[in-house]
Amino acid sequence: MIKGRMITIFLGVFVFTGSGVRAQDLFVDPDLSGGKGDGSNWGDAARTLQDALAAARPGTTIHLAEGTYYPDEGRGVTNNDVLETFTLGDGIRLLGGYEPEGKNRERDPGNYRSILSGDITQTLDADKDGIVDGFSGTRSASVVVVAAPLEAPEIDGVIITGGSGQAISGSSSGLTLRHSVIRRCGGPAISLGDPATAPERAVLIEDCSVLDNGSGAPNVGGGGLFITGLDLTVRRTDLLRNFSGLTYGGGISITHNQNPTDALIARIEDCRIKGNRATNGGGIATRGRVNLGLTNTVVSGNRAGNFNVLTSSGGGIHKRAYQGTTEAGTFNLINCTIAWNFAAGGPGGVRLNGSGATNVTNTILFKNYIGQSNSTPSSGILVVSNSPNPGQPDYLSSCLG
Repeated sequence: MIKGRMITIFLGVFVFTGSGVRAQDLFVDPDLSGGKGDGSNWGDAARTLQDALAAARPGTTIHLAEGTYYPDEGRGVTNNDVLETFTLGDGIRLLGGYEPEGKNRERDPGNYRSILSGDITQTLDADKDGIVDGFSGTRSASVVVVAAPLEAPEIDGVIITGGSGQAISGSSSGLTLRHSVIRRCGGPAISLGDPATAPERAVLIEDCSVLDNGSGAPNVGGGGLFITGLDLTVRRTDLLRNFSGLTYGGGISITHNQNPTDALIARIEDCRIKGNRATNGGGIATRGRVNLGLTNTVVSGNRAGNFNVLTSSGGGIHKRAYQGTTEAGTFNLINCTIAWNFAAGGPGGVRLNGSGATNVTNTILFKNYIGQSNSTPSSGILVVSNSPNPGQPDYLSSCLG
């Protein structure tokens, strides 16, 4: 790996699209020897991702060969500085998973691993599998920062590991993440917020695995995903064994602004949310006006209750309004399984606190538990405040449990 600085003139590959906007492709291979290093093609690939990002302009696609990329390597960055990060601007696309040699390289992220690692001292991966071994040691505060107010960046086919805080963080930016793995970051794996709640910004996650993130530090919400003020769509993704300490949403935490004009939309489709932990909402937690819908999704083995907090509730899902308000948005479960979740104070399955219509269809609610002994069944849904429409009760259909 390279520790130091390169001074290179980047050329890249430029293409004029039908709209007249110039697109750019850059190529990066950390293990390449020879070539000009200007990123214009695989034979002249840049050696570090930081060098490619420094040369990128809005809309650039950066192609990453198999290898490990560290944010403290490249021009203009400082070795072993925990504040160094990969910053993605408007419209930047990272495509990982290219084979490590050749002029015309096959892309197969399943076989060729492009790893973005916060292990800046390169000492935290004893078994050399590319994933950091734990949550201690000197690591980047955030491996990737999204700074894209105009056009959301896209990350596809990479592994991100080793942030002492987040794998990906940002404010006033959306994100598209596909075919990627995020593992063993100390804070929320993804922490994105938009105080302005701009409707054109959203988060899309497809075909990913987000696992073993969150150190359980107090008041760090959303061990897996921590999303504020942005619409969220998650499809065909596993959120496993993430940990949020003394707060809400071990797997996913979604929060709206306190006085919104419109509801956020959160869609969870064809996912597995299992083995996550938080004080409330072990699997999923929402706050404020969030219309939450789960389809063909399993929420299982999650736990609400850290550090003997006996009032913890919503082992699987916890939905709540802001204090002093009643608006919590709608809740829909279609073809889902909510099972084997636990809450110290209850309920073990789902807690809905605040107004908003509830629809549960063709869904299994089974073997969710309440209490310290894990022995008291509480499989149903606790609705603290029912539908805001008088005479229109919440609709529960075809449920088992």
